[in-house]
Amino acid sequence: MACSIYTQARLRSIERLLDLAGDVAIEYELNDVMHNFRLALMRLARTRLSDLSASEAAEAIGNLADSLRTRRSGLIYEFRSSNPRIQMVTDALATVFELHEKGDKALRKVAPEELERCVRQLKRQVDAALRREVAFLALCDAAAGADFIVAGGKPDSAPGRLIT
Repeated sequence: MACSIYTQARLRSIERLLDLAGDVAIEYELNDVMHNFRLALMRLARTRLSDLSASEAAEAIGNLADSLRTRRSGLIYEFRSSNPRIQMVTDALATVFELHEKGDKALRKVAPEELERCVRQLKRQVDAALRREVAFLALCDAAAGADFIVAGGKPDSAPGRLIT
């Protein structure tokens, strides 16, 4: 019964994030990727950056989105922050992007265009949360489990194998 309640709470948090902004198709088709991006963000917020703010997360996600957009145009340029906290978050999200892009560490291989869609979705959600004064990081925390979802895993199943 506890697993059912936990699963329902996670799904409700995802619904609330979608209510803020987002494409249901992305959450459905790329649920493992969205989960893994949120988990990477929350692992930092739970440990090294316990006072991380949604505005810092927004800047970090925005930097990654800008870097990916620039990369897509053929230029190699990474938007970096002078704030080490924000850069730490950007780097953690970029690592998830790269792992999914390569299919490393048992994560599902996903095309860069699809990964970029996920990053843009996160950016829309955090921006909407800031405008509406909604606790974005709390929703991400509730939506993310304890482990990364590996290839073939589902967010409503038993947690995937932890990658390090």
